[in-house]
Amino acid sequence: MTGDQRHSIGIFSRDGETNYKWLINLLRTGMFQSVVEVILPIYVSSNSRSFTTGLSQSSFAIVYHTKTRGRLNIANVTDSLYDEELKDLSDHLGRSNVVVLLDDVEDGSDSNMRRILEEQRLDSYATEVILISEQEKESAGLSGSDPSFSQSPISAQMHDAYNSLYHKLLTLKDTIRNAPHSNAAHRYSSSSESSYGGRRTAPVPSVVTSTGGFRYPDDSSVRSSQRAGSDLRSDEERNLISENGSRNPNGSLNPTGSLNPTGSFPMPQINNNEQGKGKRNWRKDKVLWIIGGLIILLLVVLIIVLSVAL
Repeated sequence: MTGDQRHSIGIFSRDGETNYKWLINLLRTGMFQSVVEVILPIYVSSNSRSFTTGLSQSSFAIVYHTKTRGRLNIANVTDSLYDEELKDLSDHLGRSNVVVLLDDVEDGSDSNMRRILEEQRLDSYATEVILISEQEKESAGLSGSDPSFSQSPISAQMHDAYNSLYHKLLTLKDTIRNAPHSNAAHRYSSSSESSYGGRRTAPVPSVVTSTGGFRYPDDSSVRSSQRAGSDLRSDEERNLISENGSRNPNGSLNPTGSLNPTGSFPMPQINNNEQGKGKRNWRKDKVLWIIGGLIILLLVVLIIVLSVAL
């Protein structure tokens, strides 16, 4: 992601918004201001329209699940809750634009995160899996009905928990910053059918017209126009160039095959040999005229001398 590009963050969950109010408030703080443009809470239910609408408006997705529901059954396990949703998010936004956040866990360690990642194969759909414990949230003031992120641990005893949480938040921020910002989300319109729940996903069109009339070309059309060695001239023009000459830098044809600096009409060319020959002939004629003049002058002088003598 470059410069001033920020993401529309969709938080997809089967839990109510009150469960992750702390996350919404956190994403609105100055810590995430440079990478987050808008936050979209999206409730995942059997209503496919709400999911596809949320997907069409998001450029980055956080799948939120709390342990208070009982089990961390996200995907690829018995009674998993987000199999199809994760697949759709990964397919349409890209794996690097999807994060799974598991809240209220007893063990938020990296080893527990890796265990869940491997058991449920979540790395097939998401670039990061983040575990947040209740103690970590409490250390930063993110618990309760009015969570507000604290810039320091609320107590000295929670210093380690706070450091752990802060490291995970930096990981989330860096993941959002590095996620590609593309038009993939816009190509998945709200009228499309979701593939989850046994419904078929409508194909993504290669070109989509926005409300302003701008057309987004797909990657294949761009690649075809930029393929290596491609020549966008017509066949007739290529034949003309090969038979009569080359193209000058400004686009006009030069029948002689040389570059025409003016870009308009061909410049007449002078043969260097003929030019040199002409100069030599002119010099020779000049010498002959001088010699002839001297001879005439001598004859005149001689006639005058003879006339005086006689």
